Amino acid sequence: MERIKIKKIFGINVKDIDANKNYKCIQCGKMKSIVENIICSDCNFMNQKKEFLKQRSKRLLEKIPEVYKDSYKLYNDKLRSSFIYGETGTGKTTRGFAMIQNNIKMIPDFTYIKVDSLLMRLNPMMTSNIVENFEKFYNVYLLFLDDISVQNFSEASIRYLFNVIDTRLELKKLTIITSMLSLKELTKNLPIELLSRIQQMCKRIKMTGKNRRIEK
Repeated sequence: MERIKIKKIFGINVKDIDANKNYKCIQCGKMKSIVENIICSDCNFMNQKKEFLKQRSKRLLEKIPEVYKDSYKLYNDKLRSSFIYGETGTGKTTRGFAMIQNNIKMIPDFTYIKVDSLLMRLNPMMTSNIVENFEKFYNVYLLFLDDISVQNFSEASIRYLFNVIDTRLELKKLTIITSMLSLKELTKNLPIELLSRIQQMCKRIKMTGKNRRIEK
């Protein structure tokens, strides 16, 4: 008969445990087969899952710029694709990062990038890794596109941005977008085909108030 040797743990001294019998799990209290630390396999799996999520959340939180570390205290939005717009300094980027922080356990990974930097990375004249970059921005679980309003968009830039937005909409990937302009105001810079996809994909959140960067 196979026997499992377990040392004294949590104040319980079990010299020999029969692998073919059920014992009371000290974590859930149910009679089940014991795997280690005098807990059942279900509790052991859940403990490992919790530790994995804890370490993953810690790694993701380290990706958030220091200036936005406390943004989770200001807002408590449900995690979903969002178009956050408003004037300069009203807290658009802060609200986006708050949404990430408050739902960090639900997010396997995210990428934050300014829109002008995104367009540079997707321009074949600016990088040799265009295929890898497109794949990255298509597939990341959550893409945070910051400031879509002030660029002078070329036809190529519009095409790159459209491809990213359209693909993420088809794949049902989460996307957070910030802008100083509303979708209606962006019609001066961007085609309706692109803006209609943003409207379909995102909940619109309007930020109001004074410029917090210059407030005393």
